[in-house]
Amino acid sequence: GRDLVVINSCAVTNTAVAETRKAIRRARADRPGAEIVVTGCAAQIDPTAFAAMPEVDRVLGNAEKLSGDAWAAPEPVLVGDIAQV
Repeated sequence: GRDLVVINSCAVTNTAVAETRKAIRRARADRPGAEIVVTGCAAQIDPTAFAAMPEVDRVLGNAEKLSGDAWAAPEPVLVGDIAQV
């Protein structure tokens, strides 16, 4: 089966974003072969920063995470304009 770690990020504070980054690094260390997907508000606001992390395999926006197709799409970053949803 597919080894998948989903990290739901928060952007309310800088501390929350830092904790998300820490969780991503910890997930990669704990499960080196897993696919790591980041979603949630921090990923929605700054997808490029999370996609640039070597530990991250996929970044999905808040609307995209609800689409089954997005989880299997070839694009590693799928984040639309949340105001358009």
